[in-house]
Amino acid sequence: MLELVGAKSATPREIDGISFAPTLFGKKQKERPFLYRESPGYGGQQCVRVGEWKVIRQNLNPSAQQKDLKPGAVELYNLAKDPFETTNLATKYPEIVRKLERIMRLQHTRSVLWPIKALDGNASKP
Repeated sequence: MLELVGAKSATPREIDGISFAPTLFGKKQKERPFLYRESPGYGGQQCVRVGEWKVIRQNLNPSAQQKDLKPGAVELYNLAKDPFETTNLATKYPEIVRKLERIMRLQHTRSVLWPIKALDGNASKP
């Protein structure tokens, strides 16, 4: 956003995102090496997309009312061939799962404000 208002140099150094300004200006966007997303909501989710591959883990932040409190298994999908994510390929391509799980581990940042129980434990402790 700072780039869009002409203040790109004010971007905090610790931010490692990629600007989407070129797309908004109709220019070619620099391709991302991966897209990482996580959310403490909806039971807690973490996913990575690299090219046509997407790995996702769910049930990472279950509520006390949920019967199954264990984190879900890692699921792998080929979005080019299966855009509706109907066939989990995790057991067929374990090397891809390992590569994308590593990205998930490296990209996750512990949060006191939005903890994910399976990843952070008790995030209120420093």
